[in-house]
Amino acid sequence: MIRLSGHSLESIGFSKLNRGNRLYGRFCRLLIYHIEGFRIDQPVVGPLSYVFEGHSCILAIGGSVNQTCKVLVEDELVEDEDEWRKRNGTIGPYLVLKIGPSKEYATTATHSRKDGNGIWTNGGFEEARSELDGIQDSLAPRVVSSLTVAFSSAETAFRAVEAANFGLARSGERLRDMSFSMSAYAIVSKPIAADEVKATVLNALRHSFCLDGKVAGFYDLALKETDPIKQFLLFFIAIELLTKTEFATRYPSVVTSVSAATIPANDRKKLEHQFSWLQKHVLTSLPQECVDSFQRLRRVRNLIAHGGIASPDPQNLEEVKALATAVLSSVMALPAP
Repeated sequence: MIRLSGHSLESIGFSKLNRGNRLYGRFCRLLIYHIEGFRIDQPVVGPLSYVFEGHSCILAIGGSVNQTCKVLVEDELVEDEDEWRKRNGTIGPYLVLKIGPSKEYATTATHSRKDGNGIWTNGGFEEARSELDGIQDSLAPRVVSSLTVAFSSAETAFRAVEAANFGLARSGERLRDMSFSMSAYAIVSKPIAADEVKATVLNALRHSFCLDGKVAGFYDLALKETDPIKQFLLFFIAIELLTKTEFATRYPSVVTSVSAATIPANDRKKLEHQFSWLQKHVLTSLPQECVDSFQRLRRVRNLIAHGGIASPDPQNLEEVKALATAVLSSVMALPAP
């Protein structure tokens, strides 16, 4: 990161902070996602809230990123939304996920600038950003994975576009911290009624606790990945990890009540047998075709791992994504063990 000198900061309207006017503030983070696959019939759906592992998660979906952000933090993301859309290659709608607030921290910034009812600093809230990073790592993959699975029938994807930190000073003024952006993609969407979107989102949030954090993390990474080899492997890792954790959790209780479900000890450590057993005795909403698909994809994974092929076919990539989504969906529908 390029750091401007004090002289350079002052030349663009920043003033030096001294100990007497040190800033204190709390921050929240807005995670902006472009929704691919549907559009809504209302300007904004939300705010919708859920408490997950002690952390508050609030989100909204809207056709305008500024209107959607305003619902959550009473502030807009950008001054010129049309220019922002063009720069990021998006048309909407957008999912905006709010996490935080953080604890109150004192800034280590050297300079600040007042702009209306807001205060800009040259960084300086690293501790708040670090705290929000931890909350994001815990919440965002599960929420986005759950929503992707819930809307899978609409072939919906949530593409990360930008993350912005919004703060509030002790004085009540807005604090602005750094933001960053990532690439987005153009898509074709179909309409979904706002009530249906709201019901699906709330249902997904209620079931997001069913997803193992690591499984959701790999699935979320796969959704973001653009390299076909990495994306295929990340999706398969999510399936493999979910299979192992669910088998270890469910096997003892199932075989206690259904003796016919017992499998030989030597086969219990083999991934293919674990997946087949889960499909037959636990994930019963999955058709037999999923077992066949898993076996095909496992062979492709092995070929990649041993250098047999350089890249998966596009069909394999679509198949592994579909299987991962189906398995996660089936697990989310299970009662707690």
